[in-house]
Amino acid sequence: MIRRHSTAQGRFYVDTDTGERWPSVTTVLSAVKVGTKDKALMRSYATKTAWRAVDNVEELWERIHRDGKDSAAKWLSAAPEEHMQQARTRGDALHTIVDRRTRGEHATTTDPTVSRMVEQWEQWCRDWGVDIVAPEAVVINRTTGYGGTADWFGICHQLDDALVIGDYKTGTYGPYPSAALQLAAYAWAELWTPGGDLNSLEPFPWANPDVGYIVKVRPHGVEMYRTVQPLSDLFRTFTAMVHVHRWGQLDKKDVFDLVDNEAAERRRSFHPEEIN
Repeated sequence: MIRRHSTAQGRFYVDTDTGERWPSVTTVLSAVKVGTKDKALMRSYATKTAWRAVDNVEELWERIHRDGKDSAAKWLSAAPEEHMQQARTRGDALHTIVDRRTRGEHATTTDPTVSRMVEQWEQWCRDWGVDIVAPEAVVINRTTGYGGTADWFGICHQLDDALVIGDYKTGTYGPYPSAALQLAAYAWAELWTPGGDLNSLEPFPWANPDVGYIVKVRPHGVEMYRTVQPLSDLFRTFTAMVHVHRWGQLDKKDVFDLVDNEAAERRRSFHPEEIN
């Protein structure tokens, strides 16, 4: 039986029968800095802060005179996190609605931006002839040692009925290079549960594909990105990152054996009062 488990070190998948524990794909990727994501986020933070000041000049001056510069600076610096939280909320809403509709359930939203994003997504599926066969599919690779949840697996009729491993992205920036490694990890699954039920893992039914796609859904349209490098090559990189992540979890006692304890013995037998 597999269970998800969140810790301060990230998310893990645990086999309750054997005690094995595997980090999630995103936990592995977050433990090792990949690509230019941090630089892009820094630019984004600066931009959001600047636009809050430019769009709210009168309020900014009012805050400075009423509450002081420190309070005004705190208000400005909160702009990036507030924007990111809003984006996360909309991204989660898109995931939920698309997932439920794929399962044949009725799902709507009162957020006009999310509604437009859902419309853009469904139009893209029609244009490319994409049939989603497994939304929110959990994948496990026991050999390499990781687990994860792919946004969706689908069959794309415009690509000769190829298996497409997709990941939604809804942010302004990206996709970042780490997203390609994320797709490779999902593509090289050994086990999966297409319905999301962790108690019913099955062998991964497809030969590991060599192309992955990122679908960036925005209110004004959809951008589709294809991996340039074969997923098999990207998976080798991801495998190395799993080993790096695993190494980062080790303690001193996992790496070293004490073979000479002479210094410790000397400390125990040392009596400063004897010097005099």
